[in-house]
Amino acid sequence: MIPRMIFMDIDGTLVDSEMKISDFDKRSIHQVIDQGTLVYLATGRKYEAARVVAEGLHPEVKVIASNGCVYDCDQNLIKNPLNLEALIEAFEICQRKNLSLFFFGLSETFYSKDLPDYFKNEDKGRLVSEGEREFIKISSLNDLQNFSNRIINGIIISEDNFEVLAEIKHELRASKNLSVSSSALNNLELTPKSVTKATAISALQDYYAVNKKDTVAFGDGMNDLEMFGQVHYSVAMGNASELVKKEATYETLSNLESGISHFLNFLSSQ
Repeated sequence: MIPRMIFMDIDGTLVDSEMKISDFDKRSIHQVIDQGTLVYLATGRKYEAARVVAEGLHPEVKVIASNGCVYDCDQNLIKNPLNLEALIEAFEICQRKNLSLFFFGLSETFYSKDLPDYFKNEDKGRLVSEGEREFIKISSLNDLQNFSNRIINGIIISEDNFEVLAEIKHELRASKNLSVSSSALNNLELTPKSVTKATAISALQDYYAVNKKDTVAFGDGMNDLEMFGQVHYSVAMGNASELVKKEATYETLSNLESGISHFLNFLSSQ
């Protein structure tokens, strides 16, 4: 069976800890593209950071970025950003709880507190190496309003206070402006209400007239679960958590073992 569309997460799925893609996975992805399959990276990364990975993989690989807020569709770039009311809501709750809040544009990172070292390290995934001009401090609601038209999505991070994160998650889930997901225990990822990787996939399936049964998704994180529900072949990487594996219909090898290629080989034999 040759799928008509494939969606794959980047971090923990396609790349290793050094941001390398295995030669095996590169060959497999080139092969399915040559056979006519549409291949998308579906990630929480900023669009420009994801495009760097896509272009290094194959010129025809397209991108869903910012957890579904931005995506390539034919020759167009579709954007569904957080509105100002959502931005203010997130900013005020983080100020009240004294937590770090980050917003992302297509290439910029906006931050409310000190910028952690890992956000200055491009191999952590969300950044591209274009210098410190990529980082913009937001200290007030006035700053937020001034930059609101450049912001797409956001993330709240706490390395040591998961209880407060849980409280914020509960509070924001009642919001009419925000959807909340997590790619790790230390974060809450913020997108507009009802905007996820899954909604982007659904829109693309409709645009390209591709049936759900002809679609594959690979992932390893909690923010991949919704896209698993939008495809027939949902594939958890071997390095995924047990919860992610439980929600997937298939499990493959880890990202360090070219799990994507192993599953595509299995699928081609069906």
